[in-house]
Amino acid sequence: MAGSRRVAGATSRVERVTGECLAARERGEIRQALTLANGALAGGSDATPLARARIQYVQGLLLFDSENLERAEHAFTEAVRLAANSAAPDAPGIGRAAEVRLGNLYRVRGAYEAAEIVLRRVLGAIDRELRVTGPNPALEAELVSTCNELAVTYKYFGKFTEARDLYLRALSLLQRALGPDHCDVATVYHNLGGLAHARRDFHEAERPARRALAIRERVLGTDHIDVAAERAALAPILMELGRLEEAEELMRQALTALSVHYGDDHYQVAIALHNLAAIVYRQGRAGDAEPLFQRSLRIKEKALGPHHPELAGTLNNLALLRRKAGDRPGAVALYERGLRILLTTVVPAHPALRAIRQALADLRDQDGSA
Repeated sequence: MAGSRRVAGATSRVERVTGECLAARERGEIRQALTLANGALAGGSDATPLARARIQYVQGLLLFDSENLERAEHAFTEAVRLAANSAAPDAPGIGRAAEVRLGNLYRVRGAYEAAEIVLRRVLGAIDRELRVTGPNPALEAELVSTCNELAVTYKYFGKFTEARDLYLRALSLLQRALGPDHCDVATVYHNLGGLAHARRDFHEAERPARRALAIRERVLGTDHIDVAAERAALAPILMELGRLEEAEELMRQALTALSVHYGDDHYQVAIALHNLAAIVYRQGRAGDAEPLFQRSLRIKEKALGPHHPELAGTLNNLALLRRKAGDRPGAVALYERGLRILLTTVVPAHPALRAIRQALADLRDQDGSA
């Protein structure tokens, strides 16, 4: 009896702190929430496996928010293990949520194959359970989240057809559940636009990107940070369609808002700087574009490390500028760095990998004919 009371008391304390941590995270108080979570884990060894799985999951979220990916991975892995050891009805859902976050973490690191393995396993588990239960809103919400995360991974991996199928599946579920004008629906349209952009199908990319922006503006207003992110996504599509003035205006609006919201050295700012540099270059202002690309690269290196595949696009563009300026050794060094990164992270047919290989081949042909 005393043992049962001890477990019940410990479980109650851990569950209370879990709620407090989530509320603090919602307020942006990450450090305070992490202190609470660490304390609950240290003193919660007598709590049920499900309660400990939940607090481990929340600790993982907070560590991820703090960009401590190694410790976040451990927390999510432990949440999966504890959920698997619990017979509680809610345990499988906690385990799957932790695995989805692991997949997200692996993708952020650039470990696309590891992300795919984890996310495909979760997707299969949800599909099997849906075949047993039939329509189930909670499971369908999990399905949407997993489809989105796996599709993003496939986009970076270069598996574009698989990514589009997953996005369309998520979009159908969301529209049925939430209606056409919801921010979650806008997120999938945003992702579809990004996917078409990655495939270099810019006419197909414009419609979902504009749809995402319109939904966000109606729901959130024109000054919200998520609206700025949609402008930042639409601008490079318009650049590729030749609408350079509109593209630059949207990107500068977005860059200002992102810098204010996140700070000047945030990864989202790096993406906006890269895209603004590309737009400026298309307008014939190479001298203005190069420092923007260089600043973007410095931020990406700091945020992601020196070997992340997200650096390759900026390296490629800087190499092009060096090549145009007649600096062949500088161009080759940048191209070769991008090539080394992509060879270990993306499929052989990936457009970025093909582009760098072609650029290096062109330089070698020029040397041969000189």
